[in-house]
Parts: sequence; C-alpha cells; structure tokens
Amino acid sequence: MKRHIPILLLVTALVGTSLLSTPREVRAQESEADLLATLSDPDAPIFDKAMACKKLSCIGTEAAVPVLAEMLGDDETLSHYARYALVPNPSPKVDEALVAALSKQEGRTLIGTINSIANRGKPTAVEALGPLLDAEDDAVAAAAAHAIGRLGSLKAAELLEPRISAETAPALLVCGKTLAEQGHNAAAAHMLTQLSKLS
Repeated sequence: MKRHIPILLLVTALVGTSLLSTPREVRAQESEADLLATLSDPDAPIFDKAMACKKLSCIGTEAAVPVLAEMLGDDETLSHYARYALVPNPSPKVDEALVAALSKQEGRTLIGTINSIANRGKPTAVEALGPLLDAEDDAVAAAAAHAIGRLGSLKAAELLEPRISAETAPALLVCGKTLAEQGHNAAAAHMLTQLSKLS
C-alpha cells in the first residue's frame, strides 16, 4: 500500500528548500533602492532602518555605501546598524568610508568603527589606525592596538613594537601570529622575542 505525503507538507518542504538555495540578490523582499529610501527618510522609524540595514548586509552593493556612510556619524545605534550593513559589502568604497569616519567619531561609536575595520581584514587600513594608538581614551587606544594586530603586516609590527606593554601584549601576540601566517617568519619571531621580555 502506497503512503501519500500530505500536499501541504510537501509544498512547505519545497518552499523551504527553495528559500535556502535562493541567491542573495533574489532573497530580498525589497529592492536595494527601497531600502536606501527608508534609510534616507528622516521620519522612518528606527526599527525600519535597522531592518533595512539587516537586509542590505545581504544585498548591498556599492550604491548603498554613501547612504550608509552618512549614518556612521549619527548616534551610536544608527552607526552600529550602518556598520552591520557595510562590513559584508564587497565594495572597496566601504573601507574608504570607515577610515573617513575615524576622524568624526569618539567613544564607543569610534571603537565600533575600529572593530569594523578590523573585521574587513584589509591591512592597508593599518596606517590610518596608527594615530589612535596614542588616543587619550584608553579604550580607543586599546581597540586600535587590537585592530592593528588583527590586520597584521610589517607596518603593523612597526607601529606596535614601540608601544609594547602588558596592555598591548595581546595585540602583539595576534600580530605575530598573523605575520607568521603571511610568511614573515623573521618579523614574527622578533615580535615574540620582544613579548617574552615582559614576563
């Protein structure tokens, strides 16, 4: 005797599979232009803007960068949502926008941008983060050191080594690991030697 699968269950399973395999461009229920219009509307509720940023993190293109970049200087909440949408965006314009925001922010908002730059993983941003190592805000300086260590490069080592301390040791350790992964074994060994002197 044949067993019949209920039609509703079959349709549900097929739809679920379809949603999982749909390309990122098709998954969005709204177009990128619609989402950007929401972000540009001063009367749009904060919840709507948050949802727009969430969707843009999946479908955002270079066209979204200028609108999101304008939000980076806003309050901490909007800046957070903007960075959430920017970090996965493949456009190199994102890196320019994040670096430009460094001089316009402070406190937790600035720390968030520093972390987003680290998450982007572009070693070219190391030089822009360098001045923040001497920030008056200790939390900002620590975030910059950790970001530089994560990005890792010979320039990163050059910036971090003169500031070696118990506070910066984790950043230098991460930088040394990254340098070794990049094949800069001599620089990595030198950094680890410097760290061993702290003990």
